[in-house]
Amino acid sequence: MRLLPLAPIVALALVAPAGLAQQREAAMEAGPGAAGKAWVKLCETPASAGKDLFGKDRVVGAKTCLTHHERVDANSGTVLIAAGVRQTGVAQQLTITVAGVQQGAGLRVLIYPADLWVKAQRKERLDKQETGRLGDLKLRLAFCHRDGCTAEIDATPSLVSDLKSNAGLVVFALRSGQPIALPIPLSGFREAYDGPPVDSVRFHRARDELLRQIRDRQKQGERRQGDEPRR
Repeated sequence: MRLLPLAPIVALALVAPAGLAQQREAAMEAGPGAAGKAWVKLCETPASAGKDLFGKDRVVGAKTCLTHHERVDANSGTVLIAAGVRQTGVAQQLTITVAGVQQGAGLRVLIYPADLWVKAQRKERLDKQETGRLGDLKLRLAFCHRDGCTAEIDATPSLVSDLKSNAGLVVFALRSGQPIALPIPLSGFREAYDGPPVDSVRFHRARDELLRQIRDRQKQGERRQGDEPRR
């Protein structure tokens, strides 16, 4: 399964005139550090009811900023995991949505400093002293919807500081009774959180178009397989 960091690829669509398909391939070759890295900041003051990227009701008339990251299956367009810090007034929440998890179980999140994140990427085992340096969060599931289950925790100033100063998260959940671990790089979180937002309308338009192209490509592949003669 190929994983696609969606935010930097959509960000390319906001500044480049080339087609989205070419931008997607270029961003995949450049890696997660492309186009402002793996996080993007969106701000809006909704005038009507609706859902945000995590399937949560938006607060009408309240300015909300969301610094978020999501990864999709590059073959199906399914959003496998999304994470973000939502700011509404002085309230802040860390929100994580995972596709296909069991509703009765929550999520566990470990926060890795830079040196241990490198070891985690290499799948090296950490000793007891090293694991003691990891941040450890437990998130309860707030609700489930078509795209997955969403868990939340208050994003205290200390937690936001940890997200800014560390290198990555690993989200642990249960899917079909089996434990899964989903890594999320924090590269670019600080810059996105502290920086100005991108154009929300253009971002959502580009994101929807990119997901449509991925799903159309999947359907075309399925049709080609169906047309192949059976042996």
